[in-house]
Amino acid sequence: MFEGRRRAALPFSDGACFSDGAGGESSQRFSMVAKTVDIKDAQRQLSELVSLALEGNEVIITQNSKPVARLVPPSAASQPRVAGLNRDQIAASEDFDEPLADEFWTGSR
Repeated sequence: MFEGRRRAALPFSDGACFSDGAGGESSQRFSMVAKTVDIKDAQRQLSELVSLALEGNEVIITQNSKPVARLVPPSAASQPRVAGLNRDQIAASEDFDEPLADEFWTGSR
C-alpha cells in the first residue's frame, strides 16, 4: 500500500516538544513521516490519507511512479486577519475600470 517512508525533522519556533510515537527520545523537533501512495490507491482510501495528514503526516500521491500531489497538515494562520486594517491607504484613479486604449492591445504607438 505505502511504497516508502522518509522522516524530516522540523523545528518549532515555540520550543514545543512532540513525540512521533516511535518511542524515541524527547526533543524539541517534530518528526513528519511521508507516505507515498499511488493515485489509484489514494482514490480508494482518501479519508484515511486525509486523517494521516491531519495527524501531522505528509502523504505523497504518485502516478506512474512520479509525484503529482502532496497532502500536508494545514498550517495555522500566523495572525488573525483584521478587516479594514489598511482602509484609505490605497487609492485607485478615477479611470481605473475604463477600457484600455487600442495601442495597449496592439503594441503600436
